Amino acid sequence: MVSIPMCAACGAWGAGPLCESCRQSLQLAPERITPAGVLARAAFRHEGTARLLVHELKYRAAVRNATLLANPMAALVPGEARVLVPLPRSVLRRVRYGVDPAVELAHSVGRIVGLPVIHAFAASVWWPSHAGTGHRATVRFTPIRTVPDGALLVDDVVTTGLTIDSAVQSITGHVVGALLATASAKIGSARDRHSDDH
Repeated sequence: MVSIPMCAACGAWGAGPLCESCRQSLQLAPERITPAGVLARAAFRHEGTARLLVHELKYRAAVRNATLLANPMAALVPGEARVLVPLPRSVLRRVRYGVDPAVELAHSVGRIVGLPVIHAFAASVWWPSHAGTGHRATVRFTPIRTVPDGALLVDDVVTTGLTIDSAVQSITGHVVGALLATASAKIGSARDRHSDDH
C-alpha cells in the first residue's frame, strides 16, 4: 500500500511534508542579540506554522519535525562553527514527553552540515517552564565536558535569550553564537543593536 504524505502542520492529506499554504505562512526571523551579546540566529518567527511544528516536536515527540526545521536552520550555521552543542531539556520533561528537542535539532542539523554534536551539559532533573522569561534565567547549566572554541549552541526556541546566556557563562570555550528553530520578538534584533552602537 502506498502511504499518502500528510502536512506536518495542518494535517492535509497528500501535501506532506508541508502543504503550500503552511509553507507560505512561515515567517523568517531576524538575527537577535541576547542580553549578554550572543548572536542568536533562528530559522523562523515563533508563530503560526513554525510555532506548531516546534510544539509538536516538544510535546508530541514529532521527531520528523526536527528534520523539517533543520534544513532552514542549517543555512544559518556560521562558517566558523566547529561543533554543535544542544541545550538539554530537563530530565523530567524528557521522560514525560519522550523527546529532547534541542538534541534532535542538533543531530539533524549536524547531519546536513557535517558538524559533530557534543553533549556538553548535564540535564537538570527539572526547571521551570519558560525558564528564561523572568528578570534573570532560572536555568543553571552544569558542564560535563570541555566545550571547544567554535561551539554553536542549539535550542528549539529563543524568547529572552537568558537561557543561552546562562549556558555561555558556564563554559570557557568561545561560542560563535546560538542556532534556534524559532524566535519570539522579546529580544532585540541585531540591526537594533547595531543602530544603538553607532
